[in-house]
Amino acid sequence: MSAPRAFLCHSSKDKPFVEALAEHLMAHGVEVWFDKWDIQPGDSLRRKIEEGIESSGFFIPVLSENSLESEWVKTELDAATILKLQGSCRIVPVLRGVTVDQVPLTLRSMACVTGSTDQDRMEMVLNVCHGFSVKPPLGDRPQREAVENTKLSPNASTLARKVAAADEFGCSGLSYCDLSEIKAEVGLSDTEIMEALDELQDEAMIEIHRSLSGIHGFMPQNMLFWKVDNSVMGWDPIKDADTVAVLLFNSSDVSYDAPSIAAQLGWSARRLNPALTLLSTHDLIDARPTMGSAPFAFHFLGKTHKLNRVVRQGMSQD
Repeated sequence: MSAPRAFLCHSSKDKPFVEALAEHLMAHGVEVWFDKWDIQPGDSLRRKIEEGIESSGFFIPVLSENSLESEWVKTELDAATILKLQGSCRIVPVLRGVTVDQVPLTLRSMACVTGSTDQDRMEMVLNVCHGFSVKPPLGDRPQREAVENTKLSPNASTLARKVAAADEFGCSGLSYCDLSEIKAEVGLSDTEIMEALDELQDEAMIEIHRSLSGIHGFMPQNMLFWKVDNSVMGWDPIKDADTVAVLLFNSSDVSYDAPSIAAQLGWSARRLNPALTLLSTHDLIDARPTMGSAPFAFHFLGKTHKLNRVVRQGMSQD
């Protein structure tokens, strides 16, 4: 396979950069036509330049304030434009100290080499000549795993994990998830996310909010945190509920407040809430949401006779 060939069009006032570019291209497998190297004493300037342009697959005009005023550069551009129209030459403008608005009208529709430094510009030209792409390779489709001990599909599991990890409270009624924001974060298609939402609602993990225009969001429900926290948050709500139940059983107090329980256990409200809602759902504590209880699901709570019986049974079995 023959090496790509590039013709460097420039003003003599930009020679230091252009020579560095020529050396860089030559050192990395690009055959360069550069007047300093390819025109010898006694040669016809016009004929050598025409031969250089015609034999090159890439025409690289280095556009600067100097070259935009050069008649030689304008003449070379005219010749290259004809070859480009014939499909035998690709023009790759390099901007150096000028903007696109300053370049000739025929070049403004082309993507130009810019770069913040001369080294950047040289690397970009090299990539073009060799057909290298800076686009990263396409990775494998992510493998979505289902949440353990649930019937959730991988897509529903992905959505459930995202919601559980981002939720500040871990209980029903305190959080709302905007559908447009969730779509941007979970990497699922519209069809996949709608199917996941239906699945989570069927499992009583979310409550979908609909309007005349369709689904616009949903509220996580207690079941989601009971089922998902173990795989996302690093704690098990069922074991945490057992811990809270034993703590209440061993206390002589009649009523309790959630902030004090959290402080005693060293837990956040986010961790305590799934345990409290689990106990409440099974009538092991007497608790109701009250105004101002956030970030806790409940503020005041009391233990029930059922809690005492269940804890005693658990102890006897141990």
